[in-house]
Amino acid sequence: MRVDVAALVQNARSRGEATAAGSMGFWLKREQKRLGVSDAALTELRTPMPAQPRYVLGTKPSAGKTVKGWNHILPVDVIERHFEGL
Repeated sequence: MRVDVAALVQNARSRGEATAAGSMGFWLKREQKRLGVSDAALTELRTPMPAQPRYVLGTKPSAGKTVKGWNHILPVDVIERHFEGL
């Protein structure tokens, strides 16, 4: 499976949504091999990502975990992929 990463990166940059860029980068990094995502594309997504860690997907301060490299604090279930049945 492949995705049009260039289009995703362009979309994130054009919207100026740092949180969306960081979330997309986190997910693409996690699925990098499966989706054929280049390191260069991930590097491009780091430019518009948040400068400071942000709570994402309704994460509560006591129930989140920081995703290093993407400045996101996500629910533990998302990071550990419990919702995917893995």
